[in-house]
Amino acid sequence: MSLSIQNNSRRQAYSSLAAVRLISGITAYEGEVINLSGHTTEGDGGGGDFYWDASSTATDNNGTIVKLADTTTGRFIRVDQTRISVRMFGAVGNGSTDDTTKINVALDSGRDILFPIGTYLITDALTPGNSQKIYGQDRTTSIIKVDAATFNMSALGVIISPASEPGCSISDIGIEFVQPSGSGEVRANMNQYPPAVYAVSSPRTVIDNLRVSRGWDGIKLTGNSGGSYLGRLELGCYNLNVEIDNSLDFMHGESWHIWPFGGDTGDLLAVWKDGSTVALTLGDVDGFNLDKLACFSSRVDINGISSILPFIFGSIQLDGTNSELNITEGGVIIGNLYSSKSTTETVSSIKVTGGRVDISNAHIEGGEAGYQIQVTGGRLSTSVSAGQLSLSNMTFRWPNTARTEPMIEQSGSGILIVAECQPDHYTAGTEVIHATTDVLGTNINGFPLSPHTLTLPTFSAITNHGTSGRYRSLDVWNASLTCTTVGDLSVVYGSRTGFINLDGDFYDFHLRLVCTPTFTTASGTLSITGFNITPTTASDFAIGSYSKIGLNTNFTSLSIANTSSGMTVQTQGDNQALTNAVIASLASGVEITILVTGRGKI
Repeated sequence: MSLSIQNNSRRQAYSSLAAVRLISGITAYEGEVINLSGHTTEGDGGGGDFYWDASSTATDNNGTIVKLADTTTGRFIRVDQTRISVRMFGAVGNGSTDDTTKINVALDSGRDILFPIGTYLITDALTPGNSQKIYGQDRTTSIIKVDAATFNMSALGVIISPASEPGCSISDIGIEFVQPSGSGEVRANMNQYPPAVYAVSSPRTVIDNLRVSRGWDGIKLTGNSGGSYLGRLELGCYNLNVEIDNSLDFMHGESWHIWPFGGDTGDLLAVWKDGSTVALTLGDVDGFNLDKLACFSSRVDINGISSILPFIFGSIQLDGTNSELNITEGGVIIGNLYSSKSTTETVSSIKVTGGRVDISNAHIEGGEAGYQIQVTGGRLSTSVSAGQLSLSNMTFRWPNTARTEPMIEQSGSGILIVAECQPDHYTAGTEVIHATTDVLGTNINGFPLSPHTLTLPTFSAITNHGTSGRYRSLDVWNASLTCTTVGDLSVVYGSRTGFINLDGDFYDFHLRLVCTPTFTTASGTLSITGFNITPTTASDFAIGSYSKIGLNTNFTSLSIANTSSGMTVQTQGDNQALTNAVIASLASGVEITILVTGRGKI
């Protein structure tokens, strides 16, 4: 076939690139144009206008550059390259033809690449370049399909962002995996695919409006992938949906929805809900901010052991069986938290074993079993076993039956801070808070429980469990009266109550000690033991004006000299110098009352 388009006002048309390559004996002016009606067949979406570049020796890429079969110099170049699609390189998008090579050739062009509506089967990883954008028309219509029967399961990921800055950009695309669909499927039988997006050590990667259906792992952002943005995600991966760790810059997210997309019925749904599905694993990040996270029957694990700034969540929704916020290290700030569990759920809504967690507003709906908030370490301003958890403005709800376990459990070294929270249902006989250990910083306040109950440590020298509203409880402070030489001193206690309210490094305290000492050989200075906070200096400890002791002397006021062994009782009065009180000042067998109030700094 020969072509002459010199001074030809009509563009000559060809049905495919193959037909163009057969042109021979071409005589054309520089810039003359032909029209292609399709890449492989007419109307397949790969057509367009091409102009003749008589001096070009560029490599034929089967999409934007075409070399004729019988020429060495001269190429047809696609005219419009502002909107390059995979179909221009021969991708079919019918869900059964392998489009991998043609898509990667399109990516090799270095241009932003469009996935038109269709389902593109791939058998190996796609590898966009730095700053390159791959985008579809919508995450529900532009689909990349992955089938374990044909895909390279040893690939690092389905889409691999470059391991250098900046990463690629992925938007408006769906990635759909094939999973077993027979009856009786269990987790062990699932296809354990590589991550849908592998962005390891890929700073400033952008992922927006992505849906992943029936995957195993979703988005892997480990190594230094700081500066990345992940927005409008719909992720349905049965193992780990988002993994972030070792980021050396801020990371931002918007509207993440974790749900079994494409597998929300039958056995696939049962696998999702078996307790092993993780919505998010968040490790060390130099600043993390996510406005909305909604998780169905999946766990959020936070372990920011080296993170300097707290992780900030605008809102977290934990819905369904095995949904849990699990914090082992790092600071976490949550504006709003909602959790809903079945009546038989035993997995906690919030579990803190380390770190510090602050939750401003929360609504917890749980069944009659299982601690909904558990603190065994760290600090929770709601429930803890290590670390810290802080809760305020919370509502608890459960069925109208008595619970078998409290809503909030504190144990170990966990610091629990609860303020202005209340149960929604008033079923008699339900224990709402169960605090088992006395830990510096614990504060349970503003809790109108009636007619419900709470359990507090027997001795609360360094916590504040003061309450307001319809419920009030004084803590038992096991302070004791003793003297320098105990001898035969025996003390019967009628009341030992008090509290300490810790506010940063400062504390206010109140003690009321009613006792009857009996003795004949005891002697020396009176002291009170069992005060577990030691001030840094003597000037950091002051006795209030309401302190007093009932002694059979004319001393009218009381002072306390705090020592490592306890508080030494000191008295003074009109024209009476401050002096240590002695056991001989007491009448054996006569009840006395000691009131001590004050403020200190630790």
